[in-house]
Amino acid sequence: MFESARFYYWVLWTLIIYSFFREIIEKFVLVFLERNIKLPKEIMGFFFFIFCLSVFFSIWILKKKVERQYIVFIIGIGLLSLINEIRFVLASINYSLYESLLGGQGHYVVKIVFPIMFLSIWGILDYEKKFTIIFIKNLRFIFLINAAVIIVFGVIMGGDIVESYPLSGRWGYCGFLLNRVETQLIYGLLLIKKFNSINRLSWESLVYLICLLVSGQKAGLLWAFFFFFILYFKGRERVLFGATGIALGALSLKIIPILSLKSVFWRMTLQEHGLWGLVFSTRNELVENFYQNIINPEIIDFLIGGQTRFPADTEILPIDLYLFFGVIGASIFIYFCTWWINSWRWSIPLLIACFAGGLFGYINMTLIFGVFLFSEKT
Repeated sequence: MFESARFYYWVLWTLIIYSFFREIIEKFVLVFLERNIKLPKEIMGFFFFIFCLSVFFSIWILKKKVERQYIVFIIGIGLLSLINEIRFVLASINYSLYESLLGGQGHYVVKIVFPIMFLSIWGILDYEKKFTIIFIKNLRFIFLINAAVIIVFGVIMGGDIVESYPLSGRWGYCGFLLNRVETQLIYGLLLIKKFNSINRLSWESLVYLICLLVSGQKAGLLWAFFFFFILYFKGRERVLFGATGIALGALSLKIIPILSLKSVFWRMTLQEHGLWGLVFSTRNELVENFYQNIINPEIIDFLIGGQTRFPADTEILPIDLYLFFGVIGASIFIYFCTWWINSWRWSIPLLIACFAGGLFGYINMTLIFGVFLFSEKT
């Protein structure tokens, strides 16, 4: 059982379906009852515990087959996190391990390390190729249905229930799911998977691209930009497109304030946080605040991080890596990702995370991204 992809295929879908179910219920309650509720985490915690326990058994059984890069990442990030946790315990008066694991720094580290632990065994399980194909096929079916919902009930009819930011005044549609970041990532991965040298652009690719563009998120625009920049343009055309992109980016600094005046939300953002706050969704202010506090870090903070604790992050991957794990942890990430992601096509999610976060630190997203990477080897 612990050496078969069939078992983990169903465990993975159990986690994903339950998380989707939670998001749908919470979104419906928010839109129709105007109540922001969170369903109990105990059921998800139970599923996750079974998942973790199974993965530990599988790693023990298959330890001789697990590739060295996974081991370096897991042990390296794990040790850095443990050292920083001990440092925090020694300096803290009211430390709570329960709170750390439930929603603090310990929880964040688990969300980073555990998906990599699972992916370290997925590629060496029996029938992995078969269930990788089936998993992506079923995910594609679900999100094509969600795409129809976005286009019909969102773009055409303007329904509240499919908004990316329900009841906030912000424009954008992500379907029935509440996690707009996860939805955007999956459409991006499906777009990369569909686009290849044989089938350049198809109706399906266009649907995924539309879903990204109408998500109302800057990350959706980044997906479109990197998609065309890396996958479509070659040689001199790429240079020309890059120059055009820079010119359009500069022009947008003039256009965005004008367009934002039509939206109450963005008009208030522009007034309160200025143009750069509007462009970067106030992440620039988070970076400035962190920078002021770490101008002269101690050598140990510089090397192993621990300069901040979750949920105080910037949602900009390189900065968060440095703050949490220092230059050693950031080097481990770079070493692992340059081996793990071996093509420009599949580097797009990582590049977007460098500007808008949303890849590592989200269990479902890292798991799904990893399975898509394995699909290239099938």
